[in-house]
Amino acid sequence: MVIGRSADNAIAIPDTSVSRKHVLLRRTPEGWAASDMGSGNGTMVNSSAIAEETVLNNGDVIAMGDTELQYVDEAAAQRPARRNSSGAELGGGRRPVVRSSRLRNQEDPEAKAKKKKLLIRIGAVAVVLMAGFVGFKIIQNKRNEAAGANAAIVARTMEQLRTMNQEARNLIRAGKWADAKAILEQVQAANPTFGGGTVQQYIAKTEQEIPNEQHLLKAAEFIKLAQITEAHKELIQVSSDTLQTERREKVRSDLEAKIDTRLRDARDLVPMSSELAKMKELLAIANDVLGAKEDHRDALEFKETATKTIDRLEHPFVAPAAPKTPWIPVQQQFQNGDQAGAVAMANACAGQFKQCKALIGQIQDFNEKNKKLESLGPAELIALLELDRKITGGQPSQLSKPIATRVVTAYYLKATSAKSKGDWGQAVEYAKKVLQADSGHPGAQAIISEARGQSRELYLRGYQLKDGNPDEAITFFKQVMQMTVKGDEFHEKAKSQLEKLKQ
Repeated sequence: MVIGRSADNAIAIPDTSVSRKHVLLRRTPEGWAASDMGSGNGTMVNSSAIAEETVLNNGDVIAMGDTELQYVDEAAAQRPARRNSSGAELGGGRRPVVRSSRLRNQEDPEAKAKKKKLLIRIGAVAVVLMAGFVGFKIIQNKRNEAAGANAAIVARTMEQLRTMNQEARNLIRAGKWADAKAILEQVQAANPTFGGGTVQQYIAKTEQEIPNEQHLLKAAEFIKLAQITEAHKELIQVSSDTLQTERREKVRSDLEAKIDTRLRDARDLVPMSSELAKMKELLAIANDVLGAKEDHRDALEFKETATKTIDRLEHPFVAPAAPKTPWIPVQQQFQNGDQAGAVAMANACAGQFKQCKALIGQIQDFNEKNKKLESLGPAELIALLELDRKITGGQPSQLSKPIATRVVTAYYLKATSAKSKGDWGQAVEYAKKVLQADSGHPGAQAIISEARGQSRELYLRGYQLKDGNPDEAITFFKQVMQMTVKGDEFHEKAKSQLEKLKQ
């Protein structure tokens, strides 16, 4: 019969350390015998690895991976053993029957004397032999008792080693490699051959994984302290072939979550541009994130904003005396990201110049809407960008970068979706909004460039239909104008053709 993990075996054991076909049990003339079937973890009988078929005795322990089975020969267990007065087993032979006779033969005196001497000699030899036999039996009994005691000690020791070995494996499964190594080294010191070499293999694994365990523990502690760069340094030192992949991925996931949390904290600090301490905190968060992700776009923007604002606060702007256009310094102050400073300057000139008074209202309106940035829709974000440029006189301010990022994210997705559906007019409209927020956006520029190529084809089709089917030609010319920007060659040509057809 076959023992293994597979369900179709005679004895199926649901243990991943047991091979699908692990051990073969076969009845032989000498009794039941066990043989390993090429298993991954090997087979041991009474803690000794077997390489060939091994005959089993009653009570033998068969170890397969983390599972142990005991062989019990019920017939041998039930067969009573005969023992003598000292406890030693006797053979099953019968004692010979002694027969006596009442007849006595008449002997002569000389023969009788010889017989007496012979009996005396025989008696002396018998006494000597009996004394030797008794001494031998005493020594043999003592040896048997000592051997039994030694066997019991060995059995207890092996049981303790098996318990310690299993405890070490449980610690390994729990990720406590250092504790497991200490126990395994005790097992190996007590019995270097225990486990057929598997103990040394596990010790080698612990020596590899203990440094990885330490790096992962330190990384987890740094994450709790919100020290992203230090956590990243520990995480990248974990070896690529580690057996603690699940634990490593958990730490990596926690680090990503902590980065997201810190970036949200940074966004909340951006509007506090008049407070030097808050800007230094913003710079520290940005640098910490960049220590783990050096090209993170949001962190780079936060670093730039914080650096410029700190420089401005530490080296405040000194307005020129009696300017003829005092609202221009107000616009410049706002453009640099200093709302509070801009409002203060506008209040100083509001009594004399209506432009200063108008800027106060615009800046306050911008500040209120910027506080609700998370809840604004795409159209409201575009309007907020336009208000920003209106305040500065046409140039985007430092405060508009988070707004522009949201506009780009919202409209670029719509532009690519419209493009995939073949709706080039709508794709160009969305791409224009992206460029309104970020004039150098490569994706939006590519969509407009590709749309221009398509507009040429549409213009030529409309031009061919303008005389025979003017209504359809008008449709094509309108599409061309939607797909191109003012000043574009085909935009102007389509506009001219539409004017002619309407006449």
